[in-house]
Amino acid sequence: MAPTPPYILACQNDSHLRELAGLEVVECKPTEGENAAGKDKDAGDTASFLVQLSDTVLFAEGGGQPSDTGALETPEQTVRVRHVERAEDGSVWHAVDVELPPGTKVTARVDWDRRRDHMAQHSGQHLITAVALRTIGYDTGSWSMGPYPQPSYLDLLGPKLTQEQIDQLERDVNDAILDDHAVTVRTYTSEELANLGDEVRFKERPSSEFPIRVVSIAALDDNMCCGTHVKRVSELQAVKLLKNDFLNKKQSQINRLQFVAGPRLLRCTGDLSTRSLALTAALGAAGDDQLDRVSQLQSASKKLQNEMKSVLTDLANLVGPNLVAQEEKEQSGIIVYHRREGSPQFMEALSKAIAAAASSEMRVFLTIGDETARGGGSGAFLLTGPAEGLDALNKVAIDTLGAKGGGKGKRFQGKIPEGSLTAKSLKEAHAGLREALKTISQ
Repeated sequence: MAPTPPYILACQNDSHLRELAGLEVVECKPTEGENAAGKDKDAGDTASFLVQLSDTVLFAEGGGQPSDTGALETPEQTVRVRHVERAEDGSVWHAVDVELPPGTKVTARVDWDRRRDHMAQHSGQHLITAVALRTIGYDTGSWSMGPYPQPSYLDLLGPKLTQEQIDQLERDVNDAILDDHAVTVRTYTSEELANLGDEVRFKERPSSEFPIRVVSIAALDDNMCCGTHVKRVSELQAVKLLKNDFLNKKQSQINRLQFVAGPRLLRCTGDLSTRSLALTAALGAAGDDQLDRVSQLQSASKKLQNEMKSVLTDLANLVGPNLVAQEEKEQSGIIVYHRREGSPQFMEALSKAIAAAASSEMRVFLTIGDETARGGGSGAFLLTGPAEGLDALNKVAIDTLGAKGGGKGKRFQGKIPEGSLTAKSLKEAHAGLREALKTISQ
């Protein structure tokens, strides 16, 4: 059985179709390599096989719209479809983890909640584009649909929009939703499309052996598009314009408008309400009073940080001379000191206090972080001293503590990742440094 030509697949003829039985596997091939076709861009992994069907209800990524996910069902098993993509020749491939031999009969099912969300965002973009062109004369350059909870965005080309213009655009778009325009799909040959003149919007006039698909919003817009769409704009329920990131480039001015539509808008509203209630409980303030409360907390936190910095500096000035006196007595070759509640600022202050108290330059290894944390803590280290051999000591510190960092000459520093800072690793680091010093001093 030959596959259905691209752009007139079942998912494009009827975007509300949730499943399609009686399909046949035309070809099944293994994926090759980490960057091969079949990579799920949302999950970040790669499927084992790519399956081409005689037709499909699962949309392949394209036109700014992510692919559908879903399942292929046989009498024996249900195979998860991670991703669907369109090859350069127009063929559509389903990324799966199970080999399905050619001729296998399957029923394809789409993840409807994901499809419905994608339809709303894509049709919402078409509607915003159409209304913006009619009311303010701005064309759309490009658009992108992000996965929830990220908003989608479209680029309106022109000088920076005022907030009043954006608010009016939002009202006009939602008025159009109330008008409940029909959304229809037609297909043309390239010759038929050429005869329509400027009636249909497209970036480049197409020349294709495949059918050319045009999505129309009655009385508002005719746009060449391969994506899935609602049947009537009332399915969008509402559109909210969230933010305008204005990009003033040499060749163009771009209003990057973020938006949400349909079920995603309802979900966002619910999530915002939940977070607002949680913030009210945490802050002991509601509504506009929350901003005042946060400002108060920020001021108090900044004051506390300054006080803590002063206390730690005083502590460093007390501890530093004692460490110098102890090292001058023991002559171990290096001062090692760990403080569980310390900070990078404390290490800096202590390093300066040691340098001020010492009669000559000393090697100093300071660490901070909770070594008693269950499963190991995280922290940081600072290593200073004479340049000779200090890079070798730094390597010991990094290896024993699993740290990452850098430096050169008389100063090295790094971060100790979560799980690497323990009493044992600290002990090994201190012992390793002193052992390495024997080689350096020879």
